[in-house]
Amino acid sequence: EGGSFDAVVDKATLDSLANNEDAEADIARMLNESHRVLRPGGVYVCLSYGGPTTRTHMLCRKGLDWRLDGVREVHKKKAT
Repeated sequence: EGGSFDAVVDKATLDSLANNEDAEADIARMLNESHRVLRPGGVYVCLSYGGPTTRTHMLCRKGLDWRLDGVREVHKKKAT
């Protein structure tokens, strides 16, 4: 049901879809559905292996009525 969730957490779903043959359409469907099920003021959290330069444009697609509040990049510590 639409508008049912306070949050949608995406842990690598976007990454998985980005490697599909029809990536652009698959990502659009996933993001549209995520947007549809969020309540007004709900939060979509994307945990991605891809950096902001490769993912931000996907999240800021036309037709998604949400704003990008913050991007945090976490770098893996190098072994010592």
